Amino acid sequence: MNEATFVRFVTDYLDTLLEKIETSYWSVVESELSEGVLKIQTETNEVFIINRNIPRQELWLSSPFSGGAHFSFSGKEWLNTRTKESFEPLLFKELDQLTL
Repeated sequence: MNEATFVRFVTDYLDTLLEKIETSYWSVVESELSEGVLKIQTETNEVFIINRNIPRQELWLSSPFSGGAHFSFSGKEWLNTRTKESFEPLLFKELDQLTL
């Protein structure tokens, strides 16, 4: 996909992801989306950063639990470029640990 299409696509995705996080984890995180960067801060000041990499057309995750990873869109979902693990199940599994 061209750059403009990717930017629109990933912007819409991050907006939707922010809504999911705010709906499900509102009591244990503060979240903010600004200029393509989604920051999720836990009550214990751990920070997840999710941002877009436009030239590589990837979504990047920095997690206090699993470290860093890059994800490419497969046509259906965002998959880790190395392990092929799906992005959302990984993120939500880690966020679920905050509610235990």
